[in-house]
Amino acid sequence: MISVKKHISIDYCIGVFLVIVPALFGMTEPHVVSVIFASGGVTILLNSLIMKFGTPFKKISPLYLHMKIDVLVGIFLLIAPSIFSYRQIISSGQYVLHVVIGFLLILYVGETRYRHMTSIAGSKPSLDVGFSH
Repeated sequence: MISVKKHISIDYCIGVFLVIVPALFGMTEPHVVSVIFASGGVTILLNSLIMKFGTPFKKISPLYLHMKIDVLVGIFLLIAPSIFSYRQIISSGQYVLHVVIGFLLILYVGETRYRHMTSIAGSKPSLDVGFSH
């Protein structure tokens, strides 16, 4: 299990990684691929910066919402090639990268230990992202 504190630290790495994935794996064409990954990365970074648990910035996002957004970014990466109709013009390896990163984001949330963590306000956070441990 991953602690919430580690989850937040890893989120920053994931966010930066998603922004640079297109350049690392030669996915600069079509341009929409770069935009998809950059959007996911920026969303995760901003999501971590505004979370109520353990960040030095404006604390407006509760833990359960943070986790749901992480899952939504994973789902978005999974379905983006089909939704934006670029599945046929990327290689199989590039498609697999979408799938692997999307599933890993969802699994990462599922492996985060959050149910018994106490938030900064002292109340126990509740999180139900739609699947059980």
